[in-house]
Amino acid sequence: MIIILAEKPDMARKIMSSLTNNCQKFDGYYSNKEYIFTYALGHLTTLVMPDKLNCIYVNWGDISQIPFHFENIPLMIKDDAKDQFHNIKTLLYKFPNAELVNACDADAEGELIFRNILQVSGAKPKNITRMWINSATPEGIKQAFDQRKPSYLYDNIGKRAKGRSYGDYLIGLNASRIASYYFTQAKMKLSVGRVQTPTLKMIVDRENEIANFSSVEHFNLYAIVLNNGKSYKFKYLNKDKSYFDSHEELVKFARSVGIGTADVIKNELENFKEDPPMLFSLSDLQIEMNKRHGMTAQEVLNICQTLYEKYNLTTYPRTDETRVSEEFALLAKKKIKNLSIFKDAVNEIVANNWSISDKVLMDGGDVGSHEALSPTFISDETVLLKLSQKERTVYEAITKRFIISFYPSAEGQKQKVVISKNDAEFSWSSKVYTNKSFLKILDPEINDEDKNEDIEPDAEITLNVVDGKVQITDLQAKKIKPKPPAHFSEATLIASMKNPSKYLDEEEDKKLIKKVEGIGTEATRAGIIENLKKIQFIEVKGKKILPTQKGISLINSIPNNCMIKSVKMTAQFESKLAQIEKGNYTVEEFLNDCKESSINFKNECSKVVAKSENFINQKVICKCPVCGGNVCDTKFSYRCNKCDVKISKDRFKEYGKDNITIKEAKELFTAGKTKEPCKLTFKKNKEPVECYLVYEHLPDSQYSNSLKFEFIKKKKGR
Repeated sequence: MIIILAEKPDMARKIMSSLTNNCQKFDGYYSNKEYIFTYALGHLTTLVMPDKLNCIYVNWGDISQIPFHFENIPLMIKDDAKDQFHNIKTLLYKFPNAELVNACDADAEGELIFRNILQVSGAKPKNITRMWINSATPEGIKQAFDQRKPSYLYDNIGKRAKGRSYGDYLIGLNASRIASYYFTQAKMKLSVGRVQTPTLKMIVDRENEIANFSSVEHFNLYAIVLNNGKSYKFKYLNKDKSYFDSHEELVKFARSVGIGTADVIKNELENFKEDPPMLFSLSDLQIEMNKRHGMTAQEVLNICQTLYEKYNLTTYPRTDETRVSEEFALLAKKKIKNLSIFKDAVNEIVANNWSISDKVLMDGGDVGSHEALSPTFISDETVLLKLSQKERTVYEAITKRFIISFYPSAEGQKQKVVISKNDAEFSWSSKVYTNKSFLKILDPEINDEDKNEDIEPDAEITLNVVDGKVQITDLQAKKIKPKPPAHFSEATLIASMKNPSKYLDEEEDKKLIKKVEGIGTEATRAGIIENLKKIQFIEVKGKKILPTQKGISLINSIPNNCMIKSVKMTAQFESKLAQIEKGNYTVEEFLNDCKESSINFKNECSKVVAKSENFINQKVICKCPVCGGNVCDTKFSYRCNKCDVKISKDRFKEYGKDNITIKEAKELFTAGKTKEPCKLTFKKNKEPVECYLVYEHLPDSQYSNSLKFEFIKKKKGR
């Protein structure tokens, strides 16, 4: 008997239909005389929380017991999975001599799910094997089954998975309690984690960049060249900086250059080739779908999982690979004609007998666990008709990216011309395609943020120089108003999570974060963003991701030297996990490092003075005029979340004004005075008097927030 344990019910049924026929359905499994196919429900188990292990951890207000550290953390069965766990456990004990096959997802998380179930069951199967499924097609499943290997060969992957699970538990739960105690006096339960907190910091830092951005206009100078009846725009090559600070400075310089004949000092014309883009990893696809269609990262992951598990249309989705193996490439060449979409492109590939680009082929010794996201060449068009519009959109994106990898490189010529007049140099460039190849199929760029405006867009333009001279007919100025950094979208945030090297200073750390491929994994980045939304550290408006007051306060409260809000911690964390998988480092050593990190975090946070009210999400009305923090609308006042700046809402209640409005408060903080007068009633006057409200911050005064009124001066003669 062979017992095959899959990660989910759909996958169990898929494996069953690929390997055998005539299975009977039972409670929690399928069976015939040769096979039993059963399944988990994702994670059936979870680590027991500290307060369930010992009652001393129930009270978050007792910091004396923190940080806790456990060598072995017990597992418990999730409430909604107890019945299915019982079914699996019964099978394991009923057939102790059966071969048990781990068919959970082909990654470290799948390895952990299987090993945790086995651990909690207490069963000791004599023969355990592993099938590593990259493609959920019948052929892919049969191949994985035929090539299954002894489970012990995957022990180090299991240790790595356990290390990650334990590490995130110990670091995250300790840090959350420490932050909650020192920042809110345990009045609120804050969530801190070694991936979500650096991600939140990226968002808060971007918000600060935008708020503090100072836009100063400057100018560029262009020489207009008339050549063979065509007009060309050459940009001035400033040796000191790329722009002029003022229009006056530009005009003065332009007069010194003048118009007329200029010398051509460089005229480079060279051929170029442009390769098809790499195939999609999950993150790359999430970025693309968010930019083009506004889909969330979690939405894309869910759709990819459906395309893989339910419809067999694509390969394993949670992949960080952008290439495929030579074996898969050969299979693709044979089966690409089966694709029922993009038929014109497919027919062109078949007619020309093209093979996939070498650029997207793995080296022989570099074959990873998974292929890049790829179609599985299902030819049944009725399957496509079952897809929702969004599922179809994602499937088409994956397929199109795969198809264009068969196309040859696009070809063309680049030209760069530099001219000189009165020691001033100007440059012009063009790019001409002679064979657009895959670019005929590739969608146009989503935005022009990275586009070089000084490269001629017209694919027909070239500049023919005669006798090394050209004629400048005019000099033109262009006003440039720098734009602040854009708010993160899910696309740009995932891109930054995948490659966060700009958030590190040391070159060694940048190399390390690149090696471990950023913070989070292909499978978890979407979940991190969703969790930040759920715990109200961020909010999404349109495509913009914005930090909330609660999120800003957490990042501002955590000391800057604490590793947990730096991407550096994850770089080191993932590097150590990789060493565990290689057998060069033990889980015990890793967990001791986690313990040390928690102790250091507690010591640093104990020095912080923070107010719990700062962690209540409040409406931000403006920036603080003193420190640049956020002035928020609280229950009784408008106050800065960083310093002592505040205005009580009922400051003039005794004068008959119920509350200062948000509009008035914003004017007081930004201009020091309200634009419109309000009516105040004084004891000496029976009728209300119109007054302006005036605010001033006096840091050396006993009452630093001075809020007064100013009577309207009556004009003489009235």
